[in-house]
Amino acid sequence: VDLEIDVVEADTRELGAFAGFGTFEGVIVGASLHERNIFGSGRQLGGHAEYTSRGIAGEIAYSDRWLFDSALRFDATLFSVDKELEGYDKAEIGLRAEVVWPVSSELEFSVFSHLGSVDIYEADIADPFLGDRTYRVGSIGITGRYDTRDDPARPRLGTHLSTTLEYAPAEWFGEVEFLRGTVRLTQHFPIGDRSEFRVGARAGFITTGDGGEPPIDLRFFSGGATSVRSFEERHLGPDDGDGHPLGGEFFSTFNAEYTFPLVGLLRGAAFVDAGNLLPNSGDASFDDMHYAAGLGLRLDLPTGPLRVDYGVNLNRGEGEPSGSFHIGVGIAF
Repeated sequence: VDLEIDVVEADTRELGAFAGFGTFEGVIVGASLHERNIFGSGRQLGGHAEYTSRGIAGEIAYSDRWLFDSALRFDATLFSVDKELEGYDKAEIGLRAEVVWPVSSELEFSVFSHLGSVDIYEADIADPFLGDRTYRVGSIGITGRYDTRDDPARPRLGTHLSTTLEYAPAEWFGEVEFLRGTVRLTQHFPIGDRSEFRVGARAGFITTGDGGEPPIDLRFFSGGATSVRSFEERHLGPDDGDGHPLGGEFFSTFNAEYTFPLVGLLRGAAFVDAGNLLPNSGDASFDDMHYAAGLGLRLDLPTGPLRVDYGVNLNRGEGEPSGSFHIGVGIAF
């Protein structure tokens, strides 16, 4: 048998545009440009700009997938954000660099560094609740990831476990000293040909070097399309008395969801959520939990499902909503 093969290199440049809508971000439009083989070296350079109803954001990213001709990967991202959030507006510019060690196809570790400058230039929240309004931050950290999912965008089977520990010394570029840690675990179970069941758990803490409150933009927020779905985005937890969420130093979130086929690409979903957000990490516990149950629809797309959910507040407190409606793209957790 004589076999003749002609190989043609694909175009390494890619120009893209995207649009969408989310219950928190509102209208989303943007564009991206990528070069996947700089000067024939295999290194990548790209960027994207995004406009939403809450503001603008952009980044330039560089990646070397074989750092020093080794199995290590180096990623660096320069980013800028100007957004209107709940109760305050912020501008941030920063640089993040990360070296990733892929131990296997399922396990990887990384070390990273983050440098940034934040300016909360307008706020409806009183200063005592905000913490520092203008500050620099410089941190170093480590991350571990274990991922056996069959498809990260549309998983039906597998486990995803990730954990991060980050330390910011005040003497090193930054002006805020903190220690922050997070952990996330999700398990996916296929049921029959098209039905699925998934469970997830997440938790995190942050504590400052002087024992005071971290700036509001470093705190955790909860509630919304990917956490406890009976609350609007960021609205689970303490507020300033005028309805503006203040965030907290410790959170936990637990989710369970069953999805099943309806018609064509349309699927149904039933879910239960639980979670809390506590002001002080020193009081970390599973007290003051909030519970939600709800139904949703999923439209299967190649990039992940388009989600529509409504969550009912099962233990509604004074001043809390009876439920909340959410639209999102991708898996919920």
